[in-house]
Amino acid sequence: MNIKTDIKPYALRGGSRALVGGSRSQWGFTLIELMIAMTLGLLLVLGVINLFMANSRANKLTEGLAMVQENARTGLEMMMRDIREAGSTPCGGAASTTTTQGIVAESILFGGQSVPNRWWASTRNPLLVLKPGDPLPSPVTLPPFTPPDGATPGAIRADNPLVMLVRNGDRVGVISSHTSGVLSYNLGSTTPPTFSTGDLAMACNFATASSFRVGAVVAGVSVAVAATGSGDDQNILPDLAVSYRGGAVAALEPVVWYIGENRRTSVSPGTWNQRSLYRAIYRAGAWASEEIVPGVEHMRVRVRRQGETAYTVINSATAAPFAPMWDAAGTPLATAMAAWGDVVSVEVTLDLASANGNLVDDAGTARPLRRSVTQVVSIRSRAQ
Repeated sequence: MNIKTDIKPYALRGGSRALVGGSRSQWGFTLIELMIAMTLGLLLVLGVINLFMANSRANKLTEGLAMVQENARTGLEMMMRDIREAGSTPCGGAASTTTTQGIVAESILFGGQSVPNRWWASTRNPLLVLKPGDPLPSPVTLPPFTPPDGATPGAIRADNPLVMLVRNGDRVGVISSHTSGVLSYNLGSTTPPTFSTGDLAMACNFATASSFRVGAVVAGVSVAVAATGSGDDQNILPDLAVSYRGGAVAALEPVVWYIGENRRTSVSPGTWNQRSLYRAIYRAGAWASEEIVPGVEHMRVRVRRQGETAYTVINSATAAPFAPMWDAAGTPLATAMAAWGDVVSVEVTLDLASANGNLVDDAGTARPLRRSVTQVVSIRSRAQ
């Protein structure tokens, strides 16, 4: 039985390969050709991978830089706003013990008398910077501010300064009448501000300002002066000594800016993103701390007094006239209070780090992207 197939052997004709009995030549790839093609393809793939990794690192770096810059802008803007408004009153003048700066500051709070023994109880010294390493005034807490302990998010870093100030908040009302123990205000068509029992507040006209503790509140109608008490944040008198009809009443907000531990898990091999910029504010008889900007490792502060051209660094070596600010019993020292009362501008520098490793060193180790941002602000109530 004969079986016919179409398989034809190769034969060499004229030094070329051709199918015997075929009408056309057919070529294939040799092993060397295949190896060259695979090598070229591998090089191309490696090039694409390197390009992708380079773009990824660039995007990561850009993202980290954008985050750091945005955090710096947000944190400094909020902090500068508070410092700028330190000591100002809703009536537009500076609160002081004399009329040379405009409005005379008074207080019926126990802690804010003619010689105030609490920095937050009066606008006579609306800005103080506690230098790093200084103990908080006696008792251990900063009355009535109790800093979080070391195991709580927001625990104060002792190696950074604390910026302490008193400012008027955004809750402002017009006083339409002033009777004994009650401040009545009317904002017309504007939404009335929300006051709460226990708030610290300030009433003012264009000559005098008085700080007091808020008692009963009728929303949009009246704010009462709280009854007398014995604490530093309690009223020593049942009423304000001056009639403020036609003036304004505003929430008085003690504020503390500080660097605190955010208690997040660190990213090896660094400890970045473990610290944040915090803001503590006193409202309705209690302090509340909030994280403003993550990744702030350090805060540096310099201040300038009226008539000076050089700034003084507030650090652990700061001495008179800015330090010490109080004695062992927590009583403010006159020399330091006078020096802080002359401060007209503040320079704040924040050292920030990205939240994760945006840079890779030669050893392949991920490290944070770090930037330092500085801003200078003048205290509006002391502008000349």
